[in-house]
Amino acid sequence: MNHSFHTSCLAAGVLAAVFVFGNHSAVQDPTETGAFNFKAPKDWEFVLPSESWTTIYGGIPIAHGNEEGFLVNNEPYTLTVDTDGNGKPDEEVKGVHGLVELRGVRADGSKFKYVARIRNENDLWQFACGGTMQGKLGGTTVTLIDQNNNGRWNDYGEDAMVIGDSTAACLLSRAVSLGGKVFALEVSETGESATIRPFEGEVGVLDMASGFGTDGKLLSVVMESVDGAYSFELASERSGLKVPAGQYRLVFAYGRKGGESVKGRDGHMKAVRVDPNETRVVQWGAPVQLEFNWSPTGPGEIQVEIPSFFGAAGEEWYEFQPDAKSPKIFVLDAKGKELWSGQFGGC
Repeated sequence: MNHSFHTSCLAAGVLAAVFVFGNHSAVQDPTETGAFNFKAPKDWEFVLPSESWTTIYGGIPIAHGNEEGFLVNNEPYTLTVDTDGNGKPDEEVKGVHGLVELRGVRADGSKFKYVARIRNENDLWQFACGGTMQGKLGGTTVTLIDQNNNGRWNDYGEDAMVIGDSTAACLLSRAVSLGGKVFALEVSETGESATIRPFEGEVGVLDMASGFGTDGKLLSVVMESVDGAYSFELASERSGLKVPAGQYRLVFAYGRKGGESVKGRDGHMKAVRVDPNETRVVQWGAPVQLEFNWSPTGPGEIQVEIPSFFGAAGEEWYEFQPDAKSPKIFVLDAKGKELWSGQFGGC
């Protein structure tokens, strides 16, 4: 049996609203190409919409020259990595995590660097991208992240990018919103250059911040067009952001309240339609609906499975941290008397 009830508690959240304007001007902006350079952040603080970790077997699979990856000696408590691509492992990672900088030469003779974050998870060594390609477009800093860990920087809808000084990334998009205008975006495979040109389609403004219904702080909210072409991060856009008109789905949300945090995804949430030259506000966040399955186990007793939590627009909230406990739940009788209260673990 499936039941649901409401609770006003949510560790953090995100709200959606939409504003729409044209993207036309008497004088078209010229095409602009920006040079991007490799950067290795001292502290990895990016909030990624779809972070992935790749298991390391015989090597770290970042192609260089005619090789498919950088060789490793893989042992239970030590990973030794060939960081310069000469076929001889030379740098050790011990314990449960570390960082290595790989230096390679591409097939065309050009040199490159790549930083890999290393961790040991369930006795398996894994890596994730730990460096960025960074440059400026339209006067705004743009940061590229190889989110799928394959050494290419232009996998649209799979890699990630950050606009401005934020640490919250969206998926790599074929359009970018800069300085109140929408541009088409092209990124080179090496990540060493990117080009913007005026976007030719209809645009609107998508606001996912101003109408969010809790007192938690929204740190990231990523929307993606249903065709996968466009993606935008909107947590700090209190007045909304210009985006191509169309339908968008919630890919990722992340919020915090004090020491607690929570993640969000689309769940039951319907696509948000952004019509040209119109404004639409989508209410989401609290109140939160709890859905669970239960079965009788004896006289006056029932067994309740771990519930799922859905916000006002149907979005799902999950991974409540730090202890994976749900918001506090109160069970009342028909007269409002409290029968039980508590939290579910493992949410």
